[in-house]
Amino acid sequence: MDNISVSIIVPVYNAEKYLENCIDSLLTQTCQQIEIICVDDGSTDKSALILEKYMAEDKRVVLLHQQNKGPGMARNLALENARGKYILFVDADDSLEPSAVEECVAVMESKPYDMTVFNANIIEDTRSVSGLKDSSGEYIKLVNRQNEGEMNKAETIRMMLIATVWGKMFRLDIIRRYRIRFSRHMVGEDARFLLCYLLVVKTSYALDKTFYNYYLRPKELFHAKHPWIGRLFRFPGIFLDVFKFALRNFMPFRIYYFFFWLVLFFKSRKTKHGA
Repeated sequence: MDNISVSIIVPVYNAEKYLENCIDSLLTQTCQQIEIICVDDGSTDKSALILEKYMAEDKRVVLLHQQNKGPGMARNLALENARGKYILFVDADDSLEPSAVEECVAVMESKPYDMTVFNANIIEDTRSVSGLKDSSGEYIKLVNRQNEGEMNKAETIRMMLIATVWGKMFRLDIIRRYRIRFSRHMVGEDARFLLCYLLVVKTSYALDKTFYNYYLRPKELFHAKHPWIGRLFRFPGIFLDVFKFALRNFMPFRIYYFFFWLVLFFKSRKTKHGA
C-alpha cells in the first residue's frame, strides 16, 4: 500500500472483549491513507484470531506477533515496521473518533509541527476516578480554549505532565533519527519515550478537539487512581535512560528540560491538592 500518511500502532494483549470496537474505529477514519499495525503481545485469548480476520478483510491492517514482553516492546516492534509519515498510538481497549487522523494530519502539515496534542473522552465502565475531575465533577481536559494553539518547547513540556502516548500524533522521522524507543518495563514505559521526544521537539500544537476515547476498566483501578506511583518508583531508571539518550545524541545541555518538567510536575500536584 502506497502513500501511507499515518501508522496507527496498537499493542494487543488479551483484548478480545474490546478489540473489534477499537479496530472498527480505526478502519472508519475519514483519512484512508493509514496502516494499522497491531502487535499481538503473546495473547492467550482470541485476540490473534480476531486480528487475522481483520487482516484478511482489509489490507490496511498489519499483524505482528511477539512473545509477551509488554506494551513498550510491542510498540517498539511496530515502530521498526511502520511506513507512515506520522504515528498514533492507540490502546486495544480504546477507540478514536472518525476525523481524528485527518484533522491531526492537517495540523501537522500546516507548519509543520513536531507533535499534535488533543483531548481524550474518559468513559466510565464500572467506576470513575475523582482525582481526574474538576470541581463540577467533569473530567479535566488537557487542551482548552485558553491553551489551544502553537506551543514552544517549554509550553509543550508543561502540557506533557500527563505522560501518555495516546492523545498525541508524532513524527516518525524524528523517532527514527534519534532512535527514540519505549522501555521494557510494564509501568512507566511511555514516560521514557515522551521525555526523549521532548528533548528534540521544537514546536507542537494543542488542538482543542476530543478524538480519543479512553475507557476506564476495572483492571486499571490501581494505576488510574495512582498514575504516578509506578512512574516515581521507576524515576531513577527513567532519568538515567533519558540522560544516556541526551549524551548519545550530543545534547547533554538539554537535560535541564528534564528538571524543568520535574519542577512543573510537583508544582502542579501541589496546586491541585491545595498544599
